[in-house]
Amino acid sequence: MNQQTSMTYSKNFNINLLVDTLNKGTNSVNQMRNVMFLPYKRIDKTKIYKEFIENDNKVILIENKYFTLKILDRLLSQIHRDILDIIFSQGILKPIEKQAYVEFSMYDLLKRMGRPYNGRKGKQNYEWIKDKIKDLKRVSIELKINFGENLGHEAIFGMVDRADYSEKRKKFIILFSRTYLQMFQKDVLVNYNYYLPQIINIKDDTIKAFVRYIICNDYINNSLENILKELEIKKEYMSIRNFNSIKKKIKEYPRLKEIFNIKIDKNEQVRYNKLENIHFFNIKKEIT
Repeated sequence: MNQQTSMTYSKNFNINLLVDTLNKGTNSVNQMRNVMFLPYKRIDKTKIYKEFIENDNKVILIENKYFTLKILDRLLSQIHRDILDIIFSQGILKPIEKQAYVEFSMYDLLKRMGRPYNGRKGKQNYEWIKDKIKDLKRVSIELKINFGENLGHEAIFGMVDRADYSEKRKKFIILFSRTYLQMFQKDVLVNYNYYLPQIINIKDDTIKAFVRYIICNDYINNSLENILKELEIKKEYMSIRNFNSIKKKIKEYPRLKEIFNIKIDKNEQVRYNKLENIHFFNIKKEIT
């Protein structure tokens, strides 16, 4: 699990089998490894955001030997990933023609995110969640494969076709796009439902993205700096002081070892072996 996987797909796919498989997991390997969901709390303070605004709401997030990933119209954060993880972890995805939808309670979503859901603060959070879901509807993603037998393959897709909210029922219905669902077909699904509450509770988005990246592998033995590069956190993008500050807060986060079995030694070498309660599913094998 420590190698990138292809994201090509077949146009003819069994939506029922795919949905059954997706209901077994929390997230996918590729979505956890790339920076589609940025590892920053204050995205508006980043170099990526500046480039995004200067380039008419378009920016290349990754351009390496594996992928070229471009995002348009909206930048997504770890909060958006939290919302999707909570939805997928409940196993409530339902097929409809060549798409799939979920219906969920705003109250339940806010409760699982540890945010107030009653009173004035709760009302503000309802509006906040609706805005985040609108982001998922408005974002567009361009992905190009730069390696292997699928070299040069390109896909352009949105995640969500519709997002309807019932004020009376306090529920959202999200219809995921066919192209987004197809992107899962040659991906690997990860079930880390057992650890999701602990991940949601991580207050720092950089640490949260770091944990997600690590646990999508069977094992890790790599330098902290190399892993941060995979998350597009590079010292050339910031001052040495800021870069060292990021490393320091990761190394000093007490729950890395205690909960997630992630160890960082004095030489900043990161080691990890898969946790017992994390499970992987090869989606291609599951649906054929």
